[in-house]
Amino acid sequence: MNGNKVQDENEPGIENIHVRVGGWSMITNSEGKAQLKNANHGTYEYAINSLVDLKGWFPLSADSIPVYLDEDVNIPFVKGAKVYGSVFINMENIGPLEGKKPDISGIKISATNGHTFSTLTGSDGAFEFYLPFGEYVIALDENILNGRYYIMKNNYKVNLAGEVENMY
Repeated sequence: MNGNKVQDENEPGIENIHVRVGGWSMITNSEGKAQLKNANHGTYEYAINSLVDLKGWFPLSADSIPVYLDEDVNIPFVKGAKVYGSVFINMENIGPLEGKKPDISGIKISATNGHTFSTLTGSDGAFEFYLPFGEYVIALDENILNGRYYIMKNNYKVNLAGEVENMY
């Protein structure tokens, strides 16, 4: 787990990773291996989730994976930084809402640098995700606002260098 995107000779695998490929589900063993048997050759959607806290390590993966008979597929884990923030509505600049607070949960926030990583806001507008080190543009999809609200600032540029662990 040195972050070079290749499993080197004496580098351990990661145990307790839940891997879903198509309709199949498996968990990695103590050597970091999971086995898929009797799958037809093809390309499948897949998802990877850790069952334990990996302290900022996470899979660097696409949204689909090619499956061939009797072939090992390695999924690299990379170190990254936790990015978190919040979406809020400035209630001073809009008319009275009769004591109603607008729902700001479930708003999609994306980080893009050639790959796109996404997360959703919670009921309080807070969001967080881990990103591999690199430069990103963090954005909220303005189309969801339907012209009712305006974003004061969008498309934040951030640089997550190797020494950064968290960024707000």
